[in-house]
Amino acid sequence: MTADENSKPRATPNQAGKGSRTLSQADAASHQVEATEEQAAARDAFTVGRDLALVAGAGTGKTSTLVMMDAASRRLGMYIAFDKPIVQEAKTRSGTNVRCSTSHGLA
Repeated sequence: MTADENSKPRATPNQAGKGSRTLSQADAASHQVEATEEQAAARDAFTVGRDLALVAGAGTGKTSTLVMMDAASRRLGMYIAFDKPIVQEAKTRSGTNVRCSTSHGLA
């Protein structure tokens, strides 16, 4: 995502650090925040059945995009991250149709 797009509202706050708040799916749905162009494209591609991989830096909205894709479709998905705490957060924010794992956990 570009710096300009990082300033756009996200589906859920994705702020690292102390005092940050993780929203549940119900909270995220009630906030009606508009997705960025890239998030909407990923959500739409996933909804129509295309396979995709989101590869981006820290804090760019990957987990928020996962929540949007999960809310838009009951398709099965997989979320892979390097850090276990990131995987744990993704598990709390996604539905049961998303498998969350570290890359090591797949081995």
